[in-house]
Formats: sequence, C-alpha cells, structure tokens
Amino acid sequence: MTIPMVLSIINMYGLRGIRDYAFNSSMGLASTVELLIIQWIIQSVFIATILIAMINLVLQKNNHLLTFIAFLDVGIYTIMFGGRYLIVRMIFYYVVAILITKTIDSK
Repeated sequence: MTIPMVLSIINMYGLRGIRDYAFNSSMGLASTVELLIIQWIIQSVFIATILIAMINLVLQKNNHLLTFIAFLDVGIYTIMFGGRYLIVRMIFYYVVAILITKTIDSK
C-alpha cells in the first residue's frame, strides 16, 4: 500500500472509495495479513501515541514532537483508510484529559 496509490484512488472515488479498497483484500490494496498487522499492531501504536500526546498536551509538558507525531499518525491513517475514527478518538482523549485535570485541580 503506497501513498501515491491511495491518493489516486481518493482522487477517482473519494474517501468512500478508499474505504472499500482498504478493508477488502481482494481489491489489491493490501493482503489480508498486511491488513491484520495494520489493524492490530500499527493502529494500536497510533492510538497509544495519541493518548500519551493528548495527556502531555493537557498537562503542558511541552513535548511538541510527540504532539506532532500524533497529528501525523492521524493524518496518515485517515488518508490511508478514509476514516475519521482516529480524529474522533483524538478529540475524545483531549476532552477527557481536560476533564480529569480540571477535576483533580478543583479538589
């Protein structure tokens, strides 16, 4: 699965088209094993990076590289699979981190 291939599919069919290609191994974008590795390992690493980055952002640890990597992960995953799942998850983690820190600070 390469970025130029994905971009040409998005150009022809939009994000909805890439969703069909991304999760159907018979369409030739990736094999079943590659898709399983992406789903189980790579997505898990992306989610962990996003979670840690959002916590650091709220706690103002000034780790801008980690935040940049988290945004890059979300962008790459969104382009490759045409979904908004990680975007929503990033926003959710950020809101929850803010609520937790405000609750702790108020006590």
